[in-house]
Amino acid sequence: MRASWPAVAIATTVLALAAVGGQGATARAQARVPASPAVSMSYRVPGWLFGLAAASPDNIWAVGWAGSYFGTGQSPLALHWNGRTWSRVTIAGVPYGQLFAVTAASADDVWAVGYSVNSAGGDFRTLVVHWNGRRWSRVASLSDIGCLTGTVAATATDVWVACIGTAVKFLHLTGGRWYVVPAVQPVGAAVSSVAVVTPTMAWAGGSATPPGGGPVAAFVWRWNGSLWKPVQVPLHTPGSDVFDMASGPGDALWAVGSAVGANPVPVSMRWDGKVWQNVPVRVLGPEELLGVCFVPGGSGGAAWAVGGNWTLSHETISVGRALIVRWTGRAWTRVPAPGGFLQAVTATSATDAWAVGWSLPSGATQPETLILHWNGTTWS
Repeated sequence: MRASWPAVAIATTVLALAAVGGQGATARAQARVPASPAVSMSYRVPGWLFGLAAASPDNIWAVGWAGSYFGTGQSPLALHWNGRTWSRVTIAGVPYGQLFAVTAASADDVWAVGYSVNSAGGDFRTLVVHWNGRRWSRVASLSDIGCLTGTVAATATDVWVACIGTAVKFLHLTGGRWYVVPAVQPVGAAVSSVAVVTPTMAWAGGSATPPGGGPVAAFVWRWNGSLWKPVQVPLHTPGSDVFDMASGPGDALWAVGSAVGANPVPVSMRWDGKVWQNVPVRVLGPEELLGVCFVPGGSGGAAWAVGGNWTLSHETISVGRALIVRWTGRAWTRVPAPGGFLQAVTATSATDAWAVGWSLPSGATQPETLILHWNGTTWS
């Protein structure tokens, strides 16, 4: 339970009346005290949460899908935190589909992307939706672009959406118009993440065949104001991938992902404004990192990264413990977390962070949405 400041002020008045007017006055005053609003830190439905974005501590969005993992007919899921509870917000006109990512330029300027289908199991369509502070609306002009949109990043003046697929291209909103922007790419490339720094600097990460050939490995592109061009990165492990990127103070960036083999391991790279450097993530067992964020005002470029491990075979799904690591300025350190698999993380301060994904309750065969909160001491 958490009382708002008006409730606290009224409770103080009740105590004063009790001291002066006796038990009768106390009873009458207490009868006028409104109940404190309950705090509900989670929202559980059959489904999966992929994306997370914070406009402020009391204005946070989580997106994914609700429904059956193994069946058809999943519906886009948009959850909103108002400081007290998580609640679902309907996206009109999009009954079927999934949302993969969300970003918030401000409280009334939020973007989410994914795909839609016209019926359960129907044709896939591009899905880009916008929150204006009152409702979600679909960007109809992008429905026939012909790609599934997997990640999005935005500022007050620019929105970048990356398409999922082997042809690397982006959708760019600038000057009030949408443009399709291709990227210089090797063969067999796919973008998984994008981060906007300035109108003339943005980054995208994923995987691709390196120049000159070889196994697919982690790959990074950079927007210089006119072109998306490949940038050499130190991570060349075969099968590696960049799953998420985050921009921080100055030109600092984090990129996280995994090196996939018989036992996938988490990987991270850091951009210091000049070069990319590998940063080890020392954990035990096969795990991967799916989400990363900087901590506003945190010392030493504080950051969070999340992920975990899970398996799927013959319509059987299993999940291990969630992976949460914290950057303290020198190394990634693992922080205890409940079971589940985490896809995204965001922080508004050193004592307020959220992570989302999915869990598999005991005896269940279908995943359930998972929301965790950091209060400065523990994740729960």
